[in-house]
Amino acid sequence: TPESLHQRTPLFIGNRSLVEKAEEFIKTYDG
Repeated sequence: TPESLHQRTPLFIGNRSLVEKAEEFIKTYDG
């Protein structure tokens, strides 16, 4: 799940551009 993914990737914190791309990536496969 996206929640577990965020919990397992603390590098996303503070890296907004990566977060945004990751969210788009997740939505592509989730959506």
